[in-house]
Amino acid sequence: MAKKYLSTLKVSAGLFSAILIVLLASGLLANAQTVSTETKDQGLQMSLLISSPSTEAVYTRYGHVAFRILNPVQGTDIAYNYGMFDYNEPNFMLRFVRGETDYYVEALYTSYYVEEYLRSGRGIVELVLNLTQEEIEKAERYLAWNIRPENKRYRYNIFYDNCATRLIEIIKETTGATLQIPHEGEERKWRQLIDECCTDAPWVKFGIDLALGAKTDTYANPEEQLFLPNRMLDLLPRTTLLYPNGRSTPLIRDTKEWFPAKPASMEPAEEGWPTPLLASIALLIVSIAVAVWDVRRKDICYVYDSILLAIMGLSGCVIFILSFFSEHPHTNPNYNLFLLHPLHLLIGLPLTVVPLFHRAGFVYHFINFAELSLIGLAIWFLPQQVVLPLYVAGIALWLLSARWILVNRWRKNVR
Repeated sequence: MAKKYLSTLKVSAGLFSAILIVLLASGLLANAQTVSTETKDQGLQMSLLISSPSTEAVYTRYGHVAFRILNPVQGTDIAYNYGMFDYNEPNFMLRFVRGETDYYVEALYTSYYVEEYLRSGRGIVELVLNLTQEEIEKAERYLAWNIRPENKRYRYNIFYDNCATRLIEIIKETTGATLQIPHEGEERKWRQLIDECCTDAPWVKFGIDLALGAKTDTYANPEEQLFLPNRMLDLLPRTTLLYPNGRSTPLIRDTKEWFPAKPASMEPAEEGWPTPLLASIALLIVSIAVAVWDVRRKDICYVYDSILLAIMGLSGCVIFILSFFSEHPHTNPNYNLFLLHPLHLLIGLPLTVVPLFHRAGFVYHFINFAELSLIGLAIWFLPQQVVLPLYVAGIALWLLSARWILVNRWRKNVR
């Protein structure tokens, strides 16, 4: 009896799911037919398809946007996607680290483009642009030229040349107008804008905070904030086009939600423990324990020092390369290099590991202690935010050098 009841429930649930899918598909089809009927009367329509962020990958956290051009006369509905890249290109990861990644634009049917985001549970909002037929035709001609194999590639820049900024520049070039975006209450720093996309991923946020330098702590004006699709969604409906002849018109004619994003709680979440702050606090506790132990026994725990200097030095090498040998924006100057720098690995580690160099190692740690003491006092006056986990880790490194001074006490025979 119970088995029969459960079987009936399964069949009923399956039928209910099937009916629900049919109803949903019917609703979407009806909506598409309505849109199609409306646009036949309006002629060409150009819009922005803004996709919600996702935690699927680091690069999907910032959302996405593409052009849509609906041409009822030719019976075409095309999306132009400037967010394409190829993992299989030679030296892709090396070029990515150096900021030399080339993206390209691709044209595809809007239905295919939308299907990809629907399948991953990401929402799509359409902002219909308030452009004339002549302006849309001009944009369409440019896009047709841009998708040619010889023209489609461009050097990606997360802040100044990405899938969103490209579309804004095309709108401005097509219309010859400037964007009048409301400023009041829209003050944002670059770092704040980036961090808001990583609130549920503390290690991703921490890594980005280490890599980005002082320029990230300056304010981005409202137009610069449009590098993020979500900021486009916030600002563009309130934006006007100001033409050279003084005429102004709203940029957005209509807003349509194609699909809502699935709730954030349904997104795959990054493990929350240990967070960078908890990890740095644990490091500091261990450093204090080692310092007390070494001072009491009047000796140095070289193994612990070697591990800590290697970690700090390797991190410093990455930041150094990003700052001085990459095309990534806002990575130079980076004041995090005062705490994390390659010298910990290239000089500090050998002087700590090799007994013959311990006397010189004492000098290195004395200089490091003095430098970190000054940075600790001046850190609040730097033009760059030093995040708390790094500050705590810096104290652990300061303790390491202080321990060398306390244990050796300027002895002639440094062990």
